[in-house]
Amino acid sequence: MDEIIIQAKTREKRWVSRSGGAVSGLRVYRPVGDTLTGNLYIGRVVRIHKGLDAAFVDIGEGKNGYLHAKDCPDNVRAFHGGDEALPINQAVHEGEKLLVQVTKDPTGTKGAKLSAVIELKGEYLVYMPQGVYVAASKKLDEKERSHVKAVAHRWKLPEEGVVLRTSSAGIPEEDIKEEIVRLRGKAEDLRKRALKGKAPFLLENQDALKDDLKELMKKGEGRILVDDYNFSNELQSLAAHHEGWSVEFDQGRDDIFSRHGVDSAWDRALKKVVWLKNGAYLVIETTEAMTVVDVNSGKFTGRATMEQTTLETNLLAAEETAHQLALRNIGGMILIDFIGMKTEGDRQQVEDAFRTALGADRQRTTVEGFTKLGILEVTRKRARQALEEYLTEPCHACGGTGRTESPDSLAFRLEREIWDMDHPACVSVEGTPDVRAAFSGPGDRHIDRLEARLGVKVDWLETQAVNPFYRITKIQ
Repeated sequence: MDEIIIQAKTREKRWVSRSGGAVSGLRVYRPVGDTLTGNLYIGRVVRIHKGLDAAFVDIGEGKNGYLHAKDCPDNVRAFHGGDEALPINQAVHEGEKLLVQVTKDPTGTKGAKLSAVIELKGEYLVYMPQGVYVAASKKLDEKERSHVKAVAHRWKLPEEGVVLRTSSAGIPEEDIKEEIVRLRGKAEDLRKRALKGKAPFLLENQDALKDDLKELMKKGEGRILVDDYNFSNELQSLAAHHEGWSVEFDQGRDDIFSRHGVDSAWDRALKKVVWLKNGAYLVIETTEAMTVVDVNSGKFTGRATMEQTTLETNLLAAEETAHQLALRNIGGMILIDFIGMKTEGDRQQVEDAFRTALGADRQRTTVEGFTKLGILEVTRKRARQALEEYLTEPCHACGGTGRTESPDSLAFRLEREIWDMDHPACVSVEGTPDVRAAFSGPGDRHIDRLEARLGVKVDWLETQAVNPFYRITKIQ
């Protein structure tokens, strides 16, 4: 049985998923600055870049989004109709008001990646008002794929696109038809709302937490433990649509992660070194360009030949690397430097073990194979920020060569600490102005709400430090 433990009583919500008793996933959801992926915006084209064949679109999120010509409706129709694609300056024009969807979160200096081909997710399919084509999940067998695609062709309009999900297998045709009609109505409602506002503005915000829970609950069965009564009630209706899942309100003053022994999972997921059970270890280094995983034999010397020892360590490393990529949500280009192997057969065994371990990962990952230098090349779809990038920021003391917890992360940590205290009357805190600002919120509204909810007074003494910092100095 799978288990999802949700910390939901504070503004920042987190969950830890466990499968077979081992931590299999970590997620963080913040009220501000959460993932933009899936959000719908009415943007305005501010610049056409012919050299990139792309446009930069202001969506009101600070950095301009990036829209490539191939992600414009005219070129999707051209591609599937066998026609020549339009250059970006013919697909859109500067100043144009445009409905776009975020397909990849901003990262580093790059803005969000956008698509003007909108996708609306349903239970059995993904509907695209201007998608044109029909496709089906590769996890369906050939007979089932042909059947559901034929059903979609019967009920979609010529300009519409449909992608049938794995869950469409065995579903009555009437149910698929009803979902197409329902999502068509939603698309029309979005179109009408888009006409009324002045760009740029957020048209629809995706509930990333509930969307992620839905995806998890499609597989297997299990239980969800939540530390907030109201939120547990919200999830009851969600679980009702997924057989084999239950939701429980986990009551207690102390931290829910501590109660269930998973509180250290967050710190472990940010460490560079990951130990394997045989004494070998991985070193995980991430840059803006790529992630490199280095496999080291460490304390493991083995009892057989050097070749057998190397193979055994690399097989363990392959499984753990696949797990870490999903756990830390690492995307983009990934290079895995296994311990050198002499035979092609050993390399194939390690590659096969890595591919098998990827089966539990919901994100699309492509294994390109070993280079001449014996490094395994991998690419993993990057839709959201990696956990490290989300929770930390470059260290100001070392000029960005290291990372430290961000003001937001520290503020949310302090909030959790106060929630877990045994009804104090007053908590005195010393910390840097940036942490205080994140903790208090605009006009002190967050700190006022916390004090009213818990009946506690939070006294704050601002201090200066190189990096974001706080400490609790007194509890009364």
